Amino acid sequence: MRRTKALATALGGIVALLIVAALAASPLALAEEAKAKPGEADVIFDDTSHAEQGPVEFHHVAHREAFGEEKPCTRCHIKPKLFPMKRKPGEARLVITMKEMEQGKSCGACHDGKTTINGKTAFSVASEENCARCHKKK
Repeated sequence: MRRTKALATALGGIVALLIVAALAASPLALAEEAKAKPGEADVIFDDTSHAEQGPVEFHHVAHREAFGEEKPCTRCHIKPKLFPMKRKPGEARLVITMKEMEQGKSCGACHDGKTTINGKTAFSVASEENCARCHKKK
């Protein structure tokens, strides 16, 4: 009987760890947990309503390097809170529209063609010549 309880307790702990690991692996996991190497996307927004443009690839590593900080998470996830730090269980996927970005929301808060970070001006999402910088056709 004691062995059964001990085994059940151990298995419960393992299941809890697996659940935590699964949640941490959500598409919007913390930037420092991202396993992407430089040049690789670690978040892909595959909104089928704009399938002709292709999915958007987001690179935490490139943005971290642009900010010149080790953990610039607060720039986008805390103040201003442009994006959630992590998707909650059961929460709908984040949908970002070009219209919202052109109004200065989400990516458009910096990618307006005017915002300068460490001497470099972020490209504008409103300019059609920049579509391929984010949208990657399959």
